[in-house]
Amino acid sequence: MKTLKLLFITLVLVSCSASLKTINDTENKYKLTTEKDLQLPDYVKKIDAFYNSGNEGSFIGEKNVKIYYKIFKQKFNEKGAIVISSGRTEAAIKYKELIYDLYNNGYSIYIHDHRGQGLSGRMLENHDMGYVSNFQYYIDDLKTFYNNYVTKDKHKNIFLMTHSMGGAIGMTYLEQYPTDFKAAVFSSPMLGLPPPTCTAVNVLESKNPKYVMGGTDYQDDSVKFEDNTLTHSEIRYKRMLKAFNETTDARLGSATYQWVVNSCKQFKYIFDNADKIQTPLLLFSGEDEKIVDPNSHKEFIYKLKKLKKDANGYFVPNAMHELYIEKDKARINVLTTILDFFESFEPNYKLHNIWAVIEYDGKELNKKDYAKGLPIFEINTTKSRVMGNDGCNTFNGEIEINKSSIKFSKIISTKMGCQNNLNIIKTIRNKELNYKFEKNSLFMYLDGKLIMVLKNID
Repeated sequence: MKTLKLLFITLVLVSCSASLKTINDTENKYKLTTEKDLQLPDYVKKIDAFYNSGNEGSFIGEKNVKIYYKIFKQKFNEKGAIVISSGRTEAAIKYKELIYDLYNNGYSIYIHDHRGQGLSGRMLENHDMGYVSNFQYYIDDLKTFYNNYVTKDKHKNIFLMTHSMGGAIGMTYLEQYPTDFKAAVFSSPMLGLPPPTCTAVNVLESKNPKYVMGGTDYQDDSVKFEDNTLTHSEIRYKRMLKAFNETTDARLGSATYQWVVNSCKQFKYIFDNADKIQTPLLLFSGEDEKIVDPNSHKEFIYKLKKLKKDANGYFVPNAMHELYIEKDKARINVLTTILDFFESFEPNYKLHNIWAVIEYDGKELNKKDYAKGLPIFEINTTKSRVMGNDGCNTFNGEIEINKSSIKFSKIISTKMGCQNNLNIIKTIRNKELNYKFEKNSLFMYLDGKLIMVLKNID
């Protein structure tokens, strides 16, 4: 029995590991900042000047905590908006290079400092202590920011971009508000902490906030580059320390027991509610990850794939936790994959074609099983019309195409009774389905679940 149990665990671990694909090497086609650029004083001045030009302000979050934000709006030809949800201890000032690169590629940027860190309000007398009394407050603050600032302008698309703790916040947000973002990306998301952190911290209860064992006030600047567990890029590591040394009010020290306990509770919530996610997403996990549990990345993507969600995970070789401030190769590979992903949600005229349904509701279809062969969709984007058959009954109607979805309306059909009749017409009638392309195949999703795979036959 023990042998069978061990075999089962091994098979699960192997399956989870296979859920992450090794990221492809790419060229710097988006002209992202390089480490060589950062050695040029004039180039660095440009980044800093641009960051300082952003609109800053604050709003009142949950429990009357002041939340600081910065906004960088495109003036012309905007591709969309990106909301950044940062990690624990972080602040907008750490993201100067990333914001600069994203803006230069056509996106408006929205970023806020989470409660208890950065330039946002602190909840404890000791401002260095990493603390939150309820993890949900992070999500509530993000929702307030989204509703009152991000949606103020009518952006073509709104994307979510997260890192570390911001990934736990972002993943929860997608589960609670599945239609707010067009797509989302997660860099080293905090979906678990290295074992046995969560087990150990539950034993060490403390009513009054206090640091975890070995925790201290801010002293990151005392850690030599050779000893750091964040990035292989020395120049970007030193830029991060410089930013916090110049803005000392944004510093944060170690986590408290309360922060760790509330985070550990949130991991269970995130995994338990994965089925609610409808947003297409990408997840990136570094080979040399030491800050969060990399196995949680594999397990979560594995779970999303089992639920047939539109989610992909990438393994990033020679990278630590900080993928957005890593050495050029890893950083360019990650950001290029992200920007390619965001650009895939531009209007897509490949829909204008004739498509045969080869898979429906998880079942591969055989044309011999249906009176009229494989079901057919003839999509006419010029006239915003669709016609075809479901293998038995013919149908036609109107379509409305958005960046990554197609809405079917006013569908009329014949009502013949056939053997092996499918429910395709019922599935699409007055429904909005998300779609994506892979080679010559069209994948359609209903409420985040893969419902149809179609093949181009024109």
